[in-house]
Amino acid sequence: MEFNDLRWLINAMLDYNKFFSQLSQLMDYMFRYDIYDFLMESNVPMAFIMGSSDWITPMEMVKEYYTKLENQNKRLVIMDGMGHLPSIDDPKLFSEKVMEILINEKEP
Repeated sequence: MEFNDLRWLINAMLDYNKFFSQLSQLMDYMFRYDIYDFLMESNVPMAFIMGSSDWITPMEMVKEYYTKLENQNKRLVIMDGMGHLPSIDDPKLFSEKVMEILINEKEP
């Protein structure tokens, strides 16, 4: 965790009303969009890395979207026992998964 991350966390903890007000604005903005209306095909390489125990973005939702997404160069990596932030749950394993994706991307 870097200093700015810690500063943000402390500020958020000290002023819950401001934090939840900002979060509410973000959620209102995000929920105006439906990914199924926005992006269903792409030729850009895409990787979905998620934790099997993610209760914020349930695995079944991601799998459903992944299956319907038309993209010849997509990857789905499910990290067992991880939550919403596998990069924080196990940074080393997360980095290994990212490297695997990047190495496989470069192979013909």
